[in-house]
Amino acid sequence: MALSDALALCPSLATKQATPQNDACRLLQLASWCERYSPLSNVHDDNSLWIDVTGTAHLFGDEQNLLATISNDFGQQGYTTKLALAGSFAAAFALSHFVSDHKAKPPIIPPQSSPSQLQQYLSPLPITALRLHENTCSLLHRLGLMTLGQLMDLPRESLKRRFPSREQARSVLLRLDQILELRDEPLAPLTPSALFSSRLRFTEALFSKQMLERALTRLLDDVTCQLERQNQGARNLTFNLWRADGSTSHITIGTAQPCRDKTHLFNLFKEKINRIEPGFGIDVIALFVAKAEPLSAKQVSLQSGQKTDRSPSPFVLIDRLRNHLGARKIGYLQALPSHIPERAQSLTTSPPPQTIAPLHAVSPSIIYDRPFLLLDPPESIDVLAPLPDDPPLQFTWRRVTRKVIASNGPERLTREWWKELGQKTSRPRDYYKVSAREGGTFWLYRNGLYQGDEECHSPPQWFMHGFFG
Repeated sequence: MALSDALALCPSLATKQATPQNDACRLLQLASWCERYSPLSNVHDDNSLWIDVTGTAHLFGDEQNLLATISNDFGQQGYTTKLALAGSFAAAFALSHFVSDHKAKPPIIPPQSSPSQLQQYLSPLPITALRLHENTCSLLHRLGLMTLGQLMDLPRESLKRRFPSREQARSVLLRLDQILELRDEPLAPLTPSALFSSRLRFTEALFSKQMLERALTRLLDDVTCQLERQNQGARNLTFNLWRADGSTSHITIGTAQPCRDKTHLFNLFKEKINRIEPGFGIDVIALFVAKAEPLSAKQVSLQSGQKTDRSPSPFVLIDRLRNHLGARKIGYLQALPSHIPERAQSLTTSPPPQTIAPLHAVSPSIIYDRPFLLLDPPESIDVLAPLPDDPPLQFTWRRVTRKVIASNGPERLTREWWKELGQKTSRPRDYYKVSAREGGTFWLYRNGLYQGDEECHSPPQWFMHGFFG
């Protein structure tokens, strides 16, 4: 009814501006909160949620107790629910939306129901329970089909001939097969399904940090055992917490290499647990492994039966920095197959797949003496050097002239013609390691040759490329 008519009937009526965006956000929060019952849940429309409870109903006793728990939990937050449970999403949607009497018990279609029993449950429901287009429903009504039972009694071939287009006939048959559990309906959960998971539900809510850490330890014990049985290591883990007031919290960590070390994983979570506010109490927690990779079993000592001692891994520090500062703040030097210094490695934020490979395993040129710091790009310098290939006697860099007292070289690096096809060709380089009287050891190179067969006839140029410690 119009607002003016409602106010005429009830002048004290309280009104408030509708906020559909806030309603949609709150419904999305409830869908995330429903992951306490099953890891697979999401929003369906403006006022509906779905939960895939396959394999989780026994955790609550049975299906009836599960629906009673859901109804009670939503009721404590002030929500009225219409629940139903069936073997397919289409059947559960139809029962929850079109069964009028929900006060006694929510309708449940047992999973082992035969096709005849399934039709008996669904036959009284109206045609609109199939979620068809409005025009298709109007056409079925004009044909005298008002309930699902009347539609199910018609032969398939005669049903197809009653529609003016194949699309309408296919849509009706598709929805009919979905509600009869003859064809699957794809559903996208709010959170991707986890490879390994563990869950704890508490009769008394958790409030202290110490209790939360003990519960996390139990979850890690369970998950790492699952990973060990499958010879897998975790790369991404999510610690989910559900509060009694309907809010949720999520802590996600990542590792640079596959890991199932409980102590290391716990330390990564521990740094973020302090930020969690328990609110009215945390009653459900879960740990999910979203990404895992193969990880072989560790060698144990034959004498004591204990794990062999190994040198501390740099990934322990890398993981702590990644989870504290952010994955994009940590860079890795990736070795590349090139003997040109600036092409021999690149900086990336993606960690290596297993271990840090030595650079010389990829680039043979690294076995030579290389500086720890390179200039990018190399800076031009003025050099005084005998011709044609003698080392420099002095050089001027950034307006400061330095006299060379010791030198080593040259080391000639030729151009990589296979990478420069169709481009302006580069010139050979002669590298020198020089020590200056004023202090410091530098890495210089001459770009080009004074004598030789080169395509470029311009005189060679000198550059400062790096520094030694």
